[in-house]
Formats: sequence, structure tokens, C-alpha cells
Amino acid sequence: SGKMKVSYHAPEDARIQLAIMDDSESRLRDTHALTGSYQIDKTIDNWQDGPIDEWVGKTVQVQFQLHGDAEIFGFAFDDVSTPGSDTASIGPSDDRFVLPPRHNYVMAQNPPFVKSVENTEPFAAGENQAKEMGTGYQLQDLNRPGHVLTSKLSLPGKEMKISCDTGSGSVTVSLFDESGTLLNSSKPLRGGLKTRQIVRWPNGFTLNDHVSKPVTLRFELTADAQVYGLHFDKVFWE
Repeated sequence: SGKMKVSYHAPEDARIQLAIMDDSESRLRDTHALTGSYQIDKTIDNWQDGPIDEWVGKTVQVQFQLHGDAEIFGFAFDDVSTPGSDTASIGPSDDRFVLPPRHNYVMAQNPPFVKSVENTEPFAAGENQAKEMGTGYQLQDLNRPGHVLTSKLSLPGKEMKISCDTGSGSVTVSLFDESGTLLNSSKPLRGGLKTRQIVRWPNGFTLNDHVSKPVTLRFELTADAQVYGLHFDKVFWE
């Protein structure tokens, strides 16, 4: 169908731009910036070069460019027959679900960034912590290590930054590929509060070969360390 609807959240200075591309990733249509808080089933009628009707029934790719704190929840088309009962939806609980690339990931977001935890619990970040992150994770039992495992995400860029407070302990980031194979573990972060601290990797390892691919992250905490969020100043399409 040429009648596309998108559900998204683009508050204040955030925005989303949507592109329709063919199999060779050539752009067919772009939208102007999509803005507004919690827009549900917003009809897309601002294609820059006219409607998308001529590509109905053809194979295309849909690309969402997220800027600032923008979030995308899903998209749909009007006037399309209902899928059969054998068509399964892929949601956050499905192992095939992959979070789209974005500049910032926080512990309490929708779709969820955190998939599972071990000996950690959420808490509200205080005045002297990364309050803008809203929620962090810390150990339940300080005498043993714990971790926070993320949902799969399409790795947004080659420079990863973290916001955390290591306290008297440490925070280490482990990176896994789509199959769950460990790619590398970062150098431990220590020394107190870190806001948008670059994650360093040992032995010359870089993220270059994994950008845009599905990965999983594990934040490993010791002692009174706390983790708040993850950041990418530049995503791969910028």
C-alpha cells in the first residue's frame, strides 16, 4: 500500500527521517523531518518528491534515521489485507528482535534495552549521578559480581561511550555477535563517575567490522559500581 503510518516519539529537538530504498539501496523517496511526542499511527504524507504509490507491490527497504532522543516503535500500511494466522510478529521477547541504531540507549526505554540481569537491580539515578538517564543498574549483593545483558541492537557506530559510576569497583563491557559468540571485553572502567566515557578495547580491537550488525552487550559490574546508559555521538549513516 502507498498509505504508510508510523508510530514514534521525537520530542523537543529530536527528529526522524524516513527513506524508501530499492534493492540496491538507492533512495526512492525521503520524508521531511518527523517530529512530535508519542505520535501513534501517524500518516506519512510529507514525502519530499511525491507519493510512493508506484512502488506498491515491489521489494523495498525502509530506513529510519533517528536524531537526538527520537524513538521509533513501528510502522504499518492502510488498505492491506490482514496477514494470515501463520504470520508471526517479532517483538522484544523474540530472539530475532533487534533494536534499531540510535545515539543513546538508556536502561529504562521502550522497546527495552535490558533483556536480562544477574545479581543486579534497577534504581532511580540521584541528583549527583547521571540523573538525565532516569534509571541505572547496580548490584544486589556487593560481595559478588553481576551483569546486565542487553537486547540485540544494530551497532550504531565505531565509537562507543558509556555513562556509569564505578565507585570502588569496575564496569566492563563485553561484546557478542548475533550468534552469541564473545567478540571481546573492554578494558575495565574505574575511578568513579564517568559521563559519556569512551569504551576502550584491548589488543587493538575495534568496532569497525561490526557497525550496523546485530550485537549484544553485557555490562559486568563489581562492588558498588552502577551503569546508566550507552551513547554513540555519530551513527553510521552520518
